[in-house]
Amino acid sequence: MKKAEKAIDFLNTRADNTDPMPLYIKGVLEMEKNNREEARKYFQTACDLTEAQNHEILRCYGLSEYRYGNREKGISLLKDAFALFDNDPELICNLVQVYILEKEYTFADSMIKYYYKNIERLELIDNTFEYYQHKIEMFREFLKITANIS
Repeated sequence: MKKAEKAIDFLNTRADNTDPMPLYIKGVLEMEKNNREEARKYFQTACDLTEAQNHEILRCYGLSEYRYGNREKGISLLKDAFALFDNDPELICNLVQVYILEKEYTFADSMIKYYYKNIERLELIDNTFEYYQHKIEMFREFLKITANIS
Protein backbone atom coordinates (compact mmCIF):
# COMPACT_ATOMS: atom_id res chain seq x y z
CA MET A 1 0.00 0.00 0.00
CA LYS A 2 2.89 2.37 0.70
CA LYS A 3 4.10 2.25 -2.93
CA ALA A 4 0.62 2.88 -4.27
CA GLU A 5 0.15 5.74 -1.86
CA LYS A 6 3.42 7.32 -3.00
CA ALA A 7 2.28 7.17 -6.62
CA ILE A 8 -1.05 8.77 -5.71
CA ASP A 9 0.74 11.45 -3.69
CA PHE A 10 2.98 12.18 -6.69
CA LEU A 11 -0.05 12.63 -8.96
CA ASN A 12 -1.77 14.88 -6.45
CA THR A 13 1.24 17.19 -6.02
CA ARG A 14 1.52 17.97 -9.72
CA ALA A 15 0.57 21.59 -10.38
CA ASP A 16 -1.40 20.66 -13.50
CA ASN A 17 -3.47 17.99 -11.75
CA THR A 18 -7.10 18.26 -12.81
CA ASP A 19 -7.88 14.55 -12.50
CA PRO A 20 -10.26 13.87 -9.60
CA MET A 21 -9.49 10.15 -9.40
CA PRO A 22 -6.11 10.35 -7.60
CA LEU A 23 -7.73 12.74 -5.12
CA TYR A 24 -10.64 10.32 -4.64
CA ILE A 25 -8.24 7.40 -4.12
CA LYS A 26 -6.18 9.40 -1.62
CA GLY A 27 -9.40 10.33 0.20
CA VAL A 28 -10.36 6.66 0.43
CA LEU A 29 -6.89 5.77 1.74
CA GLU A 30 -7.10 8.52 4.36
CA MET A 31 -10.59 7.44 5.37
CA GLU A 32 -9.31 3.88 5.81
CA LYS A 33 -6.61 5.24 8.15
CA ASN A 34 -9.31 7.19 10.04
CA ASN A 35 -7.76 10.51 9.02
CA ARG A 36 -11.14 12.17 8.64
CA GLU A 37 -9.99 15.74 8.13
CA GLU A 38 -7.48 14.76 5.45
CA ALA A 39 -10.05 12.55 3.71
CA ARG A 40 -12.54 15.42 3.64
CA LYS A 41 -10.03 17.72 1.95
CA TYR A 42 -9.27 15.25 -0.83
CA PHE A 43 -12.92 14.38 -1.42
CA GLN A 44 -13.94 18.04 -1.45
CA THR A 45 -11.32 18.88 -4.06
CA ALA A 46 -12.29 15.85 -6.17
CA CYS A 47 -15.93 16.86 -5.83
CA ASP A 48 -15.13 20.40 -6.97
CA LEU A 49 -13.26 19.06 -10.01
CA THR A 50 -16.26 16.95 -11.04
CA GLU A 51 -18.69 19.79 -10.29
CA ALA A 52 -20.42 17.40 -7.85
CA GLN A 53 -21.50 15.12 -10.69
CA ASN A 54 -19.76 11.89 -9.64
CA HIS A 55 -21.99 9.97 -7.27
CA GLU A 56 -19.17 7.85 -5.81
CA ILE A 57 -17.05 10.86 -4.94
CA LEU A 58 -20.12 12.55 -3.44
CA ARG A 59 -20.93 9.40 -1.46
CA CYS A 60 -17.45 9.21 0.04
CA TYR A 61 -17.33 12.95 0.65
CA GLY A 62 -20.68 12.70 2.44
CA LEU A 63 -19.47 9.84 4.62
CA SER A 64 -16.27 11.71 5.48
CA GLU A 65 -18.20 14.84 6.44
CA TYR A 66 -20.64 12.80 8.51
CA ARG A 67 -17.84 10.93 10.30
CA TYR A 68 -15.98 14.19 10.88
CA GLY A 69 -19.02 15.52 12.73
CA ASN A 70 -20.70 17.57 10.01
CA ARG A 71 -23.73 15.31 10.12
CA GLU A 72 -26.21 17.51 8.25
CA LYS A 73 -23.74 18.25 5.47
CA GLY A 74 -22.83 14.57 5.25
CA ILE A 75 -26.45 13.49 4.93
CA SER A 76 -27.10 16.21 2.37
CA LEU A 77 -24.15 15.01 0.25
CA LEU A 78 -25.35 11.40 0.50
CA LYS A 79 -28.80 12.50 -0.67
CA ASP A 80 -27.19 14.40 -3.57
CA ALA A 81 -25.26 11.27 -4.52
CA PHE A 82 -28.48 9.26 -4.43
CA ALA A 83 -30.20 11.82 -6.66
CA LEU A 84 -27.40 11.34 -9.21
CA PHE A 85 -27.38 7.54 -9.09
CA ASP A 86 -30.05 5.62 -7.22
CA ASN A 87 -28.93 2.12 -8.29
CA ASP A 88 -26.00 1.83 -5.88
CA PRO A 89 -26.68 -0.61 -3.04
CA GLU A 90 -23.66 0.69 -1.11
CA LEU A 91 -25.14 4.17 -1.12
CA ILE A 92 -28.54 2.83 -0.09
CA CYS A 93 -26.93 1.01 2.84
CA ASN A 94 -25.02 4.18 3.78
CA LEU A 95 -28.25 6.17 3.84
CA VAL A 96 -30.04 3.52 5.92
CA GLN A 97 -27.15 3.50 8.37
CA VAL A 98 -26.96 7.27 8.84
CA TYR A 99 -30.74 7.52 9.17
CA ILE A 100 -30.60 4.88 11.90
CA LEU A 101 -27.75 6.72 13.62
CA GLU A 102 -29.84 9.90 13.47
CA LYS A 103 -32.89 8.01 14.77
CA GLU A 104 -34.72 8.89 11.56
CA TYR A 105 -36.28 5.45 11.46
CA THR A 106 -39.03 6.31 8.97
CA PHE A 107 -36.42 7.46 6.45
CA ALA A 108 -34.31 4.36 7.10
CA ASP A 109 -37.36 2.19 6.51
CA SER A 110 -38.18 4.03 3.28
CA MET A 111 -34.66 3.34 1.97
CA ILE A 112 -35.00 -0.34 2.87
CA LYS A 113 -38.29 -0.47 0.99
CA TYR A 114 -36.63 1.30 -1.93
CA TYR A 115 -33.89 -1.36 -1.91
CA TYR A 116 -36.40 -4.20 -2.13
CA LYS A 117 -38.61 -2.48 -4.70
CA ASN A 118 -35.63 -1.82 -6.98
CA ILE A 119 -33.52 -4.87 -6.24
CA GLU A 120 -33.54 -6.05 -9.86
CA ARG A 121 -31.93 -2.88 -11.17
CA LEU A 122 -29.30 -2.33 -8.47
CA GLU A 123 -25.76 -2.34 -9.81
CA LEU A 124 -23.16 -4.30 -7.89
CA ILE A 125 -19.65 -2.92 -8.04
CA ASP A 126 -17.31 -4.37 -5.46
CA ASN A 127 -19.49 -6.49 -3.15
CA THR A 128 -21.87 -9.36 -3.71
CA PHE A 129 -25.63 -9.30 -3.62
CA GLU A 130 -25.47 -11.48 -0.50
CA TYR A 131 -23.32 -8.89 1.25
CA TYR A 132 -25.92 -6.16 0.73
CA GLN A 133 -28.80 -8.49 1.43
CA HIS A 134 -27.26 -9.36 4.80
CA LYS A 135 -26.74 -5.69 5.70
CA ILE A 136 -30.28 -4.71 4.71
CA GLU A 137 -31.72 -7.62 6.70
CA MET A 138 -29.74 -6.57 9.79
CA PHE A 139 -30.97 -2.99 9.44
CA ARG A 140 -34.53 -4.23 8.98
CA GLU A 141 -34.31 -6.40 12.11
CA PHE A 142 -32.93 -3.44 14.06
CA LEU A 143 -35.87 -1.29 12.98
CA LYS A 144 -38.34 -4.01 13.93
CA ILE A 145 -36.91 -4.21 17.43
CA THR A 146 -36.14 -0.54 18.01
CA ALA A 147 -38.90 1.30 16.21
CA ASN A 148 -41.59 -1.36 15.76
CA ILE A 149 -41.26 -0.99 11.99
CA SER A 150 -41.97 -4.14 10.06
